[in-house]
Amino acid sequence: NDLGSIVSNFIQVVVTFYVISGIKNLADRLGNAEMVERGKKVFNIYAASVIIASLVQLAATVLQDNMRMFFVGILGAAALILSIVGFVLYMRYLSKAKKMLA
Repeated sequence: NDLGSIVSNFIQVVVTFYVISGIKNLADRLGNAEMVERGKKVFNIYAASVIIASLVQLAATVLQDNMRMFFVGILGAAALILSIVGFVLYMRYLSKAKKMLA
């Protein structure tokens, strides 16, 4: 179950990477340097949130009771905040890409 979740998160990052890369390539061809730079930033934040969420899942599986609660609590809060920020930035990036291509 945990391995399936980690693989799912990895596939999610790969798909997101390809979507952002495609938008960056189109923006580069259209001469929109702002969208290219924004795409790099959005992907880095989005990937960091997924990686931290995966680490939280791994820590919850591997660590002992006391250490697990401390580690999962801290990383879980960071993962939640980064996930929300990453998702909002990704949605805004897709919206700007739609306007760029219109």
